[in-house]
Amino acid sequence: MTAESLAVPLLRENVLHFLGYRGRGRPASRTEEALESALEEARRLIVPRGVRRIVPAESANALELERGAGLAAEVALGLVTIGPALESRVSELLGRGEDLRALLLDAAGSAAAEEAAEELERRIHEDARKPGDGAARATSRRVSPGYGSWPVTAQRALFGMLPHDEIDVRLLPSCIMSPRKSVSFAVWLGAGDREECRTRRCSTCDLMTCPYREETGVEEVS
Repeated sequence: MTAESLAVPLLRENVLHFLGYRGRGRPASRTEEALESALEEARRLIVPRGVRRIVPAESANALELERGAGLAAEVALGLVTIGPALESRVSELLGRGEDLRALLLDAAGSAAAEEAAEELERRIHEDARKPGDGAARATSRRVSPGYGSWPVTAQRALFGMLPHDEIDVRLLPSCIMSPRKSVSFAVWLGAGDREECRTRRCSTCDLMTCPYREETGVEEVS
């Protein structure tokens, strides 16, 4: 599948989340004032794009991906990026000693990459639930290499199955992506257990000390 442009609103609350304000407290007034300007600049710098591909469930072995109970026939793989411009701007600002501006833009980049992943995931869910040739399929929530029990080394197999060159994303020997503000993931298609589709991603991850961990609970996937 060819590259897709993705709609990313870059919401202020999502940037605050990546700055560490997760429903508790507010930034200092200096940070609040600088944030609006940083958001405007970030929206000009980001170019959110993604690619996806559906592979047979048997590919889970090569991907080192655990198959959840009740999950079925296929796996949708996704990769998104916001491009290199924001990352370059952050490096420039750090070199000039503008640490606050760099911090705010970096958090905005993380939020934008996450929003891009959410948008591509939403499209995967919508396409899977169209009747098409047969019954609409349920889907799981996305998971990414390096989170929970899925090893980051699975990136190598995942990149081998995706047309990552179409959005100019490379995988470094360390399994880190370049540009850094990129997200790779997998979604099970044909999930038999509906509850698997309703849980938040963080509830399936055992990284309890993650600074970006969400409150766990039940969430509908629209």
